[in-house]
Amino acid sequence: MCSTLVQATMDGATDRASASHPAASRVDAHRLKIHGTDADHPKDSTNTGVCDAPRPTGTPVTNLATVEPTTATSVAVGRRARPRRRLMAIDTVAILITVVTVTAWTAFTQPARDVWLTALPGLLVAASAPIILVSLKLYVRAANRIASAEMVRVARAASFLAAVVLFGHAAIGRPGAFWPAAVTGIMGFCTLSLGRQFFRDHLRVLRRRGDLSYGTLVVGTEAGVRRLTDLLRTHPEMGFEAAGFAVTADVNRDALGMELDLPCFGQFDDDGRLILDHHTPDGAIVASGALPQLELDAAVHALLDRRIHVHVLQGLTGIGAQRMFPDPLLTDNAVYIAPETINTTHLFIKRVVDLSLGTLAIMVLSPLLAAIAVAIRLSDPGPILFRQTRIGHDGEPFKVLKFRTMVVDAEARLAELQEDNVRGGPLFKMANDPRITRIGAFLRKTSLDELPQLLNVLQGEMSLVGPRPALPEEVEQFDEELLERLSVRPGITGLWQVEARDDASFDLYRRFDLFYIRNWSLLLDLVILFRTVASVLLRPYLSRSAARLGGRGVEGAAVLD
Repeated sequence: MCSTLVQATMDGATDRASASHPAASRVDAHRLKIHGTDADHPKDSTNTGVCDAPRPTGTPVTNLATVEPTTATSVAVGRRARPRRRLMAIDTVAILITVVTVTAWTAFTQPARDVWLTALPGLLVAASAPIILVSLKLYVRAANRIASAEMVRVARAASFLAAVVLFGHAAIGRPGAFWPAAVTGIMGFCTLSLGRQFFRDHLRVLRRRGDLSYGTLVVGTEAGVRRLTDLLRTHPEMGFEAAGFAVTADVNRDALGMELDLPCFGQFDDDGRLILDHHTPDGAIVASGALPQLELDAAVHALLDRRIHVHVLQGLTGIGAQRMFPDPLLTDNAVYIAPETINTTHLFIKRVVDLSLGTLAIMVLSPLLAAIAVAIRLSDPGPILFRQTRIGHDGEPFKVLKFRTMVVDAEARLAELQEDNVRGGPLFKMANDPRITRIGAFLRKTSLDELPQLLNVLQGEMSLVGPRPALPEEVEQFDEELLERLSVRPGITGLWQVEARDDASFDLYRRFDLFYIRNWSLLLDLVILFRTVASVLLRPYLSRSAARLGGRGVEGAAVLD
């Protein structure tokens, strides 16, 4: 088994936890990189496809270590570079827009005789942006991070750009640096984020069509090979195509190959060594969980000897990649896992943000709220608002509010539609639900039906960001782990909504919610809010693009269901 080393030390009241990588015991730490992935459960929804060794975005609830060969000679290197160059081009356009905007702002608000002083903020942004983006590793295995985690890095990059402008003004003694810096930070974040959001969705559609995919060797026990092969075939948008498999010595590889319709590229011998044939795939995924340590070590090095990029599935779930760092112990590679750092101050700030943004949203959107209410009243008899009992923080029930999108007797007809449930588990979702009204279909498509929940936020029953509030009968079916979602306030939108808006999997719902709770931060909340708004605004274009390319459309980012 891939061993786990837990190390508790007292160093200024700091706890440490390290998971060892015996498979990489002969691999230098600089060749071992840690990133989160959804490789042990079905879904990637937001991969950017930018990586040295291909790997999907999605859910960093199971973590993956990539071990790079000493010399990258794989034929996949050029293919991996193509999406990276596309993303660099998109980022370049975003930076140019930021440069033009901040330069124009400075010219109109702080005119100067010297043209160089007017152009100074833009020049600083143009000069520092490439260094900042590269140093924050936004072009290294970005496909291994969920999009919201990547946006956190983008936010940091925008903050650094603003700081460069601020300190640049201070260095030459020019006053009035705050607004150019603020414009730089805001525009930098918006343009970079929107550009990457577009690229991610576009690339996902291309990969569903079979483009930009990588032939992948799946290595592990029989159960591990079955699971990973099913994952890759079910979700081609991750960018991996199962090209072959290698299994342990106790497996009938011919029978397994016929069942999976895959060729066998190798098998472990009785001494635990991985014997590979002449095939050279683009990359390999090793499911380490059920492999003995010696076989895991032999498999990794046999693949590296063939100059194949290797991903090792660690089996650690619910831990964000940003909390994991390579930390070798003598000759054995290990991973340091930072403890959670949520405190009452952060929670207080979250509540202040909820109240401030919630109040502002109601004031700004009040004409729209009134128009929707009138439209519902004129189109269908019945109440304007739909009230339903949901379970909130600490298991307390409350009445969630939304604009009514279904016929009045929708809940009474639920039982007869259960056989058409596409979500699985305790949640219900149905394609072409006959209970939805005409105006309701529009409200759901645009997510406008969720707006009344701003009142729930002001009353302290909900937050702007958090797990969706569950029905009492759903909570009754939750296991002990999933009950952890009751430890926080439910939200109008959440990580699951922005990352997996077009996937009905209950397993994905579970994993995203638990990941959010265990890796929450204020910056992550702000990124989720931004991505929710961006998803709603960009949905018409992305839907047309998906239809044109033969992919699925983009569904709502924050649908209550």
